Amino acid sequence: MPARPASDRGVRVSLLLDQPGEVEAILPVILRAQMRGDLVFTPFLSPAFVQGRPHMAERLSRSHGAILLPSPSIDDVPMADFDLALAPVVSNHPRHALAQRFIRRARVARLVTATMQHGLDNVGISRSHDIGNQTPYVIEADLVCVWFPENHIPAQCSPALRPRLAHTGRAVPDVAHGRHEDGVSIGVFENLHWNLYDDGFRKAFQSNLRQTAAAFPDVRFVVKPHPGGRWLPRFGEGGWPSNIQMFDPEDDVVRYDAFDVIRRLSAVITTPSTVALDAAWLDRPVALIPTEGADLYKGLDLLDGWEGWRAFVEQVATGRFDRRGQNAFLTRSVRAGDGASAVCDALVGAVR
Repeated sequence: MPARPASDRGVRVSLLLDQPGEVEAILPVILRAQMRGDLVFTPFLSPAFVQGRPHMAERLSRSHGAILLPSPSIDDVPMADFDLALAPVVSNHPRHALAQRFIRRARVARLVTATMQHGLDNVGISRSHDIGNQTPYVIEADLVCVWFPENHIPAQCSPALRPRLAHTGRAVPDVAHGRHEDGVSIGVFENLHWNLYDDGFRKAFQSNLRQTAAAFPDVRFVVKPHPGGRWLPRFGEGGWPSNIQMFDPEDDVVRYDAFDVIRRLSAVITTPSTVALDAAWLDRPVALIPTEGADLYKGLDLLDGWEGWRAFVEQVATGRFDRRGQNAFLTRSVRAGDGASAVCDALVGAVR
């Protein structure tokens, strides 16, 4: 797509937010753009986004002029008023259908189109297809801002996509790394894809958590289910020991994002998810509950059954955890530097 001249007010960006969880990837970029002045974002919020993130929708409307779409359609987006169309999450995955239509309509209007990496396991970037489904995931955007450096492109990334990658690094919120709260506290995160795991995995996860909490009564275990699945609050065994605190995302009191929770913790245990990267970036010891397809997490400690859980918590409690593996994982996964500014530079450069 040829670049088109930007207005004197800066590059005008039409931003679609559809999935409730995708705002975290773009919000640091919006805030940085406000400081710079060479990018002007207009967010368009789908009904699904407003329903899933009502407080964030209100914030975006109040502070960033967001427009609420009356229906799950992009017909009300005036493409002619913009230079670039950005959908933070887009591919030919069925869940991304609205974003796919948004990108295609923008291309017809001759706008530059862009998207972003939003997780380690990212369809169309680091995941080429699903298990049991050989249909490849495809991203049609002109520009794809990714976290990993040029020398660590995932093997699953298609040759057709690679020329469109901008290795910007990751745009992260301005949170203080800070010192964790007094005492030892271990965050236990379950991710969105519990439907991919069998009953044996789910039962072992709960058993290992319960045994570990019983073995370390002076350690606080903070369990944070994924807001999109909430598997443990809905289907878990319950009856947890008193040193296990369950953060149900449905409770307004505990609607913290991952960064806010992790910076208060001593360490993190997680199923394969971007939470592992968040913890490593915040310099918290992190261990992975292994499943199939964990190659992206090479370098992290893998918890092999109850003994693995026990050993990890003991290392954290005694200050003997070795961070060398997770530091290598972090270096391989994220290009160093100011990701928010680099994304802004890439968007401006794609238009001018």
